[in-house]
Amino acid sequence: MNSTDESNGFVNTPPRTLAALILWLLLAAPLLAGDPIVNVTNQNSGLAAVQQIVQVGATTKDCVLTMPLDGTMVGKTIKVILAAGSTHHAILSWSQGDTGNGSNSPYHLSVGGLSVTFMGTPTASPLGNGDWKLVPDPYAIPPAPNILSATANVVYTPWANATYYSFSGSVNLPMSDHNYSHLKRIHILWTPVGGPAKEIDVLTSPFSSNIFAGPIPAILQGTTSLSGTVTFLCENDVADVTANPFTIQLIVASSRAALVLPTTNLEFTTQLGLPPFPPNRLSLLTAPLPHLHSRQRATRAGCPSHH
Repeated sequence: MNSTDESNGFVNTPPRTLAALILWLLLAAPLLAGDPIVNVTNQNSGLAAVQQIVQVGATTKDCVLTMPLDGTMVGKTIKVILAAGSTHHAILSWSQGDTGNGSNSPYHLSVGGLSVTFMGTPTASPLGNGDWKLVPDPYAIPPAPNILSATANVVYTPWANATYYSFSGSVNLPMSDHNYSHLKRIHILWTPVGGPAKEIDVLTSPFSSNIFAGPIPAILQGTTSLSGTVTFLCENDVADVTANPFTIQLIVASSRAALVLPTTNLEFTTQLGLPPFPPNRLSLLTAPLPHLHSRQRATRAGCPSHH
């Protein structure tokens, strides 16, 4: 009865002719010489201390992979591939004090179709406390470059009996960076002290403009001043956010300080007599009102009025 080897998918039936044998060897040799493949689907798994490729399908839960001791894998690699279509993470967890690239936090592979490779370090102790080294993947998508600088201003808008505020400004795009083509979106967030964050605007590649404004609708202004941070989050092709984003500290004034109403002259002109008596004028500085003129004419007794 034929049986199938799960590691390479070939049927273990001996070839019956010389030509078939040669063809079988040619097809099977690359797979037999490669690293063993381990399939993990919607479950946690402890990995053996051998060089291997781990294919993870995570559609219903995060899959935690416990790495072997770094010291037992000196010069050997473990490559983890998160299958396309996965909606959960592949999480690499370290053993007995080991770290991954200097961090004791588990490593999360969160985008389906991508992979990560770690190698055991030559100086590691078999007893633990080693440091798995991240092996750069030449085909991996690099992080987007952060913007070089930015400006941001608070815009105050009176409306009815209140004042609203929003923001405007511009960003200095890193156009000369060799990874500039991977800068796909810039999320601009306003985070007041105590939160929560609110998105001001999103600039999307190709960047037809480096100007931003928002949010829409504007934010109702409070009666006390408010300090906070405008943050510029840069994303690459797979929506990974680049670390250490550019930020600007701003202060939003209180509504009373920011509410500066325009003024106009309210002018009354009253003619108290006929010429040569000059008219008397009274100008008042007051709140916005239509420009108003009121003219009254007086007459002397026995003299006809002039219209």
